[in-house]
Amino acid sequence: MRLILAGALDRIDPGQREARDGRRGLLWQLGLLRYEEETLLAGAEPEPAPDELPLLSPLEAMAGELRVMGVSAGEHIMTHHRQRAREAGVLSSRDLAASQCHEGMVVWVAGQVTVLQSPPTAKGFMFVTLEDEFGMINVIVAPDVVARYRRVWRHSPLLAVQGRVQRQGPVVNLLAVRPWRWTGA
Repeated sequence: MRLILAGALDRIDPGQREARDGRRGLLWQLGLLRYEEETLLAGAEPEPAPDELPLLSPLEAMAGELRVMGVSAGEHIMTHHRQRAREAGVLSSRDLAASQCHEGMVVWVAGQVTVLQSPPTAKGFMFVTLEDEFGMINVIVAPDVVARYRRVWRHSPLLAVQGRVQRQGPVVNLLAVRPWRWTGA
């Protein structure tokens, strides 16, 4: 099952319509197998998946890959959320780096948490790196914001963060005001 979810068997059935179409069909066939020794050794063909099975969406396929391997070789997860993020006024890393984001502006960004660190020498500050489909976003979190939203910081794989833009030459950081668990809704 893990190989199917990871996409390792996507091209095993040459008659499938799309790579993601094969995963659901293979999972269906796997569910029909009887695991008694005499059945497995008999060479019986499992019945094919019904034609009315819905296609596996790109997000479902990615979720399976992430669940099994912890990484997806396909598109970045934020690609699937970008339209909704844009509609909500959430900026991408590319937008944040643009010169229109001036020092001190309060903006929202969103991305996948890739690094979360609180070095003992940082006096309670936490440093978060968010990744979206365009790049990385550096977030600096003051001790009071760390304490107030500790569970959100620690338990959210995707975050939206409201913060103030800090620019030092080409480096852009966001001083966090508030995090929000990003669900795309």
